[in-house]
Amino acid sequence: LIGVDAARVTPGASAAIALGIGACLTGCDQQRIEALPNTADMPNEVILQRGHHYKYDRCVELAGARLVEVGDTEGTRPEEIRAAIGPRTAALFVPAHLDGQNGTVSLADVAAIGHEQGIPTFVDAAYMNYPVEIMGSFNAQGADLVCFSAKYFGGPNAAGFLSGRRDLIAAVAAIDFTRHAGDSA
Repeated sequence: LIGVDAARVTPGASAAIALGIGACLTGCDQQRIEALPNTADMPNEVILQRGHHYKYDRCVELAGARLVEVGDTEGTRPEEIRAAIGPRTAALFVPAHLDGQNGTVSLADVAAIGHEQGIPTFVDAAYMNYPVEIMGSFNAQGADLVCFSAKYFGGPNAAGFLSGRRDLIAAVAAIDFTRHAGDSA
């Protein structure tokens, strides 16, 4: 309905951030999934522009990721994002409501840098859902995962969803607790 490969319902946008970042950390690797939030043996850095800090960026760390701030008080340049990407980088993170802030690199440019390096871009678009056509625009700009909160379109506060690349949505499903409910201990 929003023009993306796949989507998955989550228990809210904050949980969507944690699950989606977890998927960027682990893919569908069962050993990595079971190790979460211990990420010592996997890429666990998530790059965030200094001008993009906001109260929910801490949800990135719930899965065991470490936020890496890029830029300074003057802003962030594309070459700083490129330079920050290394073997421990798992994702790039962009809060949609701060995209376009003075001194920050646009979502489209961040996603292009990520794609050059094989690093997914995660967008928190929790309340960026009206008009409805905007919901698919983040993926169209290159985002690999985007989260939304259901409360901003008439749903309950404890609901949301992730949309994006089929492989990352499959990894979210692999991380989801219900995936393990039937496993023997």
